[in-house]
Amino acid sequence: DPKWITQILNNLISNSIKYTEQGSIEVHVQSVEGASPTAPHTLRLRVIDTGKGIAPHEQKRILQPFEQIRTDSNIEGTGLGLAIVKRLAELMGGSVSVESTVGEGSVFRFSVRLEVVEWQDSAAVEPPFKGIPAWVSVQPLPLQTEMESRLSRLGFRAVEDPGAARLVLCSGEPP
Repeated sequence: DPKWITQILNNLISNSIKYTEQGSIEVHVQSVEGASPTAPHTLRLRVIDTGKGIAPHEQKRILQPFEQIRTDSNIEGTGLGLAIVKRLAELMGGSVSVESTVGEGSVFRFSVRLEVVEWQDSAAVEPPFKGIPAWVSVQPLPLQTEMESRLSRLGFRAVEDPGAARLVLCSGEPP
């Protein structure tokens, strides 16, 4: 279900944004074809961040409802996001895992097998990050243009002020 996959990605990326004060967030998507053109494909997603990281004893616990990482900062939330991610993945016959090192960041993995269906016009699907402000400053300029285009297709809204952005992509340190 595209809405469930969107919800999973949205929750994982939102958490990475919350817990990554500086550094980077990467999203990797891989589709592994089945044995034949009509056989199910495996979709693999990884969200990698350079955030605070998660202690080993908390890594399994945070996938349970109402569980949050105890930090010294005032990060708001219900503790349901990762439990929802886990449940949606399981409902689609997939799985979620986390690898993390405190002070270095985290890698959240999600995989699911998907049936092959006929193409749906992408204009009919609402973008997953509709209206979320993003600021991009990367070099060289053609790369920046490409990044802005890709973010726009995902629904991000370009802003001039990095302080007003929920997503900041830049080469080097942000201003």
